[in-house]
Amino acid sequence: MKKFFILIVIAVSLFTTVHIYGQSNNTILEYCTGTWCQWCPCGDLIADNILQTRPNTLILAYHGPNSPSYNDPWKVFNGNEIITLLGLNAYPTGVIGRQSGVQSRGAWSGWVNVLSSYDAGVNINVTKSYNSGTRQLQVTANATALRNIDSTAKINLVVYEDNLIYPQVGNGSCPGSQTWVHKWVVRNMVNGALGEDLSTGTWTANTLKSKSWTTTLDNAWSAENCRVALFVYLSGSSLTSGSPVQQTFKDYIIAPTGVGNKNETATEFSLSQNYPNPFNPTTNVHFTLPKESNVSLKIFDISGREVASYVNNEMLKAGTYNVEVDASGWSSGIYFYTLQTNDFTATKKMMLVK
Repeated sequence: MKKFFILIVIAVSLFTTVHIYGQSNNTILEYCTGTWCQWCPCGDLIADNILQTRPNTLILAYHGPNSPSYNDPWKVFNGNEIITLLGLNAYPTGVIGRQSGVQSRGAWSGWVNVLSSYDAGVNINVTKSYNSGTRQLQVTANATALRNIDSTAKINLVVYEDNLIYPQVGNGSCPGSQTWVHKWVVRNMVNGALGEDLSTGTWTANTLKSKSWTTTLDNAWSAENCRVALFVYLSGSSLTSGSPVQQTFKDYIIAPTGVGNKNETATEFSLSQNYPNPFNPTTNVHFTLPKESNVSLKIFDISGREVASYVNNEMLKAGTYNVEVDASGWSSGIYFYTLQTNDFTATKKMMLVK
């Protein structure tokens, strides 16, 4: 039985924001990873460390490969052929700025530092709006050339998700865990693995090119943890080493409110009714914690027999959580799920219909 839960950080209904990234060059690290991969925890940690010194770096984690032989809950996404197109055959390997060629994890930081020192070729202005009722996201990118560009410029729009908790395989050198926090998980390459043309022919300095998109977030994704990302690159003979990225952009789809730890926005203990209900075979259960707590979340059949334990006496920080329940191996019928902390206990009923 697969199981994972998603840390949700905030909730708002509708907003529109405008962002402008200046002339500093914010490069990109694209790397392949998998929950089955024993060396991939080290790749994740290196990516995290890059953001400590280069916080504007765009990082995209492509989970794969899309094969029945590999068990990864995020290996299927629109545009997942990008793993093959970039020649990412060994896990984890990555490409930086589409100039480095395929690199092992030990070389990522050095390449990011070098490419971040280059002048940006494009300035990006982004307007976006999200409707939490329809889960529809609208994005408009206005890109200005900072010099004359004679190559075809392409633009990619990507939705990725942070704070997905799921078991990660590791080894003695690269320890994993049962509650590994996965970040930068690519959910949707909205306009395809290779993006689309932004400019063909000569793009004259200080002139504007615009693109707009509308996409809908899947109900299984936490909008509060999703980000929108864009990058502009020049189409060259090699996607990994001859297609230099000119600029990147990233931002939360739902803007964080307030200042401080976004996880501490819950004001009370709560357990929500699962959705959808009835369900087959997966459903989602939300709960909130106003403070750090020792938590258990267990599911029982109608006879009182425990059939699953999604959180087993673990300390969780204050916040809002989403647990995805996979009942593929269960029989149809009524089940009960119970959330228990030192200060709160609640039980609700769910129905599985196959």
